[in-house]
Amino acid sequence: MSQPVRSVAQAFAILRLLADGDGLTLSEIGRALDLSPSSCFNLLNTLVAEGAIVRGAGGKRYRLAGPWGGFEGLRDRAGRSLIDRARPLMARLAQQGDAAVGLWKMASRERLQLVAHAESDAVMRLRFADAQRQPLGGGAAGRAL
Repeated sequence: MSQPVRSVAQAFAILRLLADGDGLTLSEIGRALDLSPSSCFNLLNTLVAEGAIVRGAGGKRYRLAGPWGGFEGLRDRAGRSLIDRARPLMARLAQQGDAAVGLWKMASRERLQLVAHAESDAVMRLRFADAQRQPLGGGAAGRAL
C-alpha cells in the first residue's frame, strides 16, 4: 500500500480537530497539529473553498460546515442535536434489555469515540466512560462494523 498524501491527512486532522469544539483560530489549529502558519492557512483556505469548513462572523474562528458537523450538527426544529434526541431512546433500550448502549463516532481512521451512552439498572453491568476511545475493530462495535 502506498503512503498517505500528507496534505490530505493534514486536512482530515483539521476536520477531526474542529469536530471536537465550537471553532478554533488559525493559530490554535496550527499549534494543535504542529503546522506552520502558512501551511495551516493554505489548508484552511482550501477546506473553506471546498465547503467543509466556514469562518465565523468575526473571521477569526473556523468551524465545520453543516454537513460536516457530524452528530452535533444535526438539529431538529427545536434545536436539539441528534445526541440529545437519542439519549431517551438509548436509556429505554438499556433498561428493557439490561444492557449498555453506546453511540460512537469515528475519531480517526483507526479509532472510535463514545459520544453518548446509557446503562441499565442491572446489578451486573458494563460501564462506559464519556469520550472513551477504542480501536476501530475492537469489541462488539468492531464486530458490528
